[in-house]
Amino acid sequence: MTHQALIKHINQFLFQPMRAEEEKAVADRFIRKAYRKRQYVLQAGDLSSRNTFVVEGCFRVFVADPNGKEHNLQFAVENGWIVDMGSLYKEEPSEMNIEALEDSTVLQIERKGLYELYDGFPVFNRYFRILAENAYIASQKRLIRSLGFTAEARYLDFIARYPHLLNRISDAKIASFLGMTPEFLSKLRRNFNK
Repeated sequence: MTHQALIKHINQFLFQPMRAEEEKAVADRFIRKAYRKRQYVLQAGDLSSRNTFVVEGCFRVFVADPNGKEHNLQFAVENGWIVDMGSLYKEEPSEMNIEALEDSTVLQIERKGLYELYDGFPVFNRYFRILAENAYIASQKRLIRSLGFTAEARYLDFIARYPHLLNRISDAKIASFLGMTPEFLSKLRRNFNK
């Protein structure tokens, strides 16, 4: 049953629903896994060997600078994907960490299985290409906002884009994602509430 969430998600990006053999390929290659809150999917220095689809739960992707300060790069909730693409495709040690922020259920596919989908079923090439394009566009927009928006504008943009995350992620993690201190985020919120 868990695979149905992924199949439904994939079908949203296709011209027509997947055929039975394509759905079977998903069921055969994606493995269900549960993560507890604070459990890592990937730690910096490890090799990423799988791509992860979130069925239930919430995750963060972050890096730690040389001083140990954490910088949140991405959050993923239901119907989202989490992966260090560079580590997965280039088979290099990851610079990122992926941590569960809630007890979560995911579907994971190994690199080999992903390549089998690409080679055997053109529909998956289309689906993952669209995901990569959307992720790249989101990354560019985030970079533009971080360079040109004030802290207040970045916060308002976050609220507008991710209202579903506000009650699921701590203020400290949101502040890190926005490139500000938790204290400054609290001050912004107080000013907005006035």
